[in-house]
Amino acid sequence: MFTLTSLLIFLFGCAAILLLIFFSFYCFFIMYDIIPPMRVPRPIKRSFGRETEFMEDQSIRPFKLVYCENEFEKIKNKIKMDLDSMGSLHPISSEEVCYGMNINYIKDVADYWVNKFDWQRHVNTLNFSRQFVTQISGLDIHFIHVKPPQVISASITAYPILLLHSFPTSGIQYTAYEFSSLIPLLVTNNGSRIIFEVVAPTLPGHGWSEAASEAGLDGCQAGFIMHELMTRLGYTKYFIHGGGPGGLVAEQIAAIHPE
Repeated sequence: MFTLTSLLIFLFGCAAILLLIFFSFYCFFIMYDIIPPMRVPRPIKRSFGRETEFMEDQSIRPFKLVYCENEFEKIKNKIKMDLDSMGSLHPISSEEVCYGMNINYIKDVADYWVNKFDWQRHVNTLNFSRQFVTQISGLDIHFIHVKPPQVISASITAYPILLLHSFPTSGIQYTAYEFSSLIPLLVTNNGSRIIFEVVAPTLPGHGWSEAASEAGLDGCQAGFIMHELMTRLGYTKYFIHGGGPGGLVAEQIAAIHPE
């Protein structure tokens, strides 16, 4: 005669056996690819530029940010005009921002941009390495391409790496300020047998990469553009690093091109 305890033990044992059988069959199906793989979104080769029908210019053109004194003077004058229009405004409190941005803080920032910010130095910083532009999917895509400065010997392996920026920094800002100390370490041999060739593009709609004029430019399509860039530069396999939106695009590239 079964007691309640023995009955529960029997039922738990049967459940464990059934789970084991199910798990064994599941592993068997996965091993032999009987279960279809997860569906991966596939990008469509199309134009996101102003012209939907186009002959893509695959040339790679040099790019450099030019310091134009007249243009920066226009910016400074515009800021000064905005400062003058704020002359009669006074904050509710001296420091708090609970009623909106503090007007005193805005005045300090504007004064810094007009009188203290070194525009020329920062332009030079943004031009810290060679930059290029090429057209992909109807859009001009800006990117930085840095190769190792020294001759690579047979004992050193050079790997291409794609660096994708985050948000809200634009590609050139992220590359110049965040990667300016990283890129020299990646392309310089400091006794290691591994060295990198760096490609750091600006995602579409950021910095000097053209924004889409047509709907549909999602992470999958951005991944297609970034992979097309690497292919155009001659790289079939490469490492990827991305942060924020750049990380999402990197995931799409890895899913679409696992090889």
